[in-house]
Amino acid sequence: MIRGIRALGALLVLLGLVIAATCVALQFDGGLARSLAANSTCNYEPCTPEQLASMALYVGPICFLVLGGFGLAMLKARIVMPDAS
Repeated sequence: MIRGIRALGALLVLLGLVIAATCVALQFDGGLARSLAANSTCNYEPCTPEQLASMALYVGPICFLVLGGFGLAMLKARIVMPDAS
């Protein structure tokens, strides 16, 4: 059971890193922002690359902190089973 929890924690940390890397890539690559904006909507209207890049400034670090924090907590988790007496 501990092995599964630690694997899930490592997966969450990795997912946070992937999301953060994608958000950094959106800031530096205009073509990526344009292609993602063409297939997404913002408030029921087509997204512009500038809107997507500005949202990525907030979403990337927050996702990394939340997912990475939960992942690190799961990696460090110690599950103690009480004695059956």
